Amino acid sequence: MADTGRIHFPRNLCLPHFIPEPFLDLHEFRLEGEFIELNVLLKLLALASSGGGAKALIASGAVRVNGTSEIRIRRKLHIGDVVRVGGECVRIVAAA
Repeated sequence: MADTGRIHFPRNLCLPHFIPEPFLDLHEFRLEGEFIELNVLLKLLALASSGGGAKALIASGAVRVNGTSEIRIRRKLHIGDVVRVGGECVRIVAAA
């Protein structure tokens, strides 16, 4: 596997339930405000190519928040939330 500069963690360390794939890319998103909307996060991290792409991705059920499938496009994410899309896992952390 090529080194992409990302940290690789076993999936079960990222989410509270068992996920059969052995590894995923874990990212931290430093939140500077009170919350960020799910669709905005997906666009900012290039997990969706556009706003419409983010909306379609969420509506398809491919996005999980804290281990639960999420279909609310503008769901407010707060510090401590974990978002999973495919092989990507994003943990929301407080800005320094």
